[in-house]
Amino acid sequence: MDFKRHKDVLAYFNQYYIKTEKFPKMISKKISQASKVREDSDYDDEFTPTDEETKLQIDTAKELIKLVEEYFKKYNIK
Repeated sequence: MDFKRHKDVLAYFNQYYIKTEKFPKMISKKISQASKVREDSDYDDEFTPTDEETKLQIDTAKELIKLVEEYFKKYNIK
């Protein structure tokens, strides 16, 4: 797969992994929220994430990594 935009990656993930229930719906919402903070950080010179927003980003990343590791283990993907 080759994507030119982050939103295309998210759309693909939602279509093939969320809608098929390979990953829980709640992670899609968390990824979307994380993406919004990333966009704000990249494109809004006045934006500074709070400590809480930063912690939430880290927690979401850890949760997604855990889910992907479990998925790989379940389907014996290396």
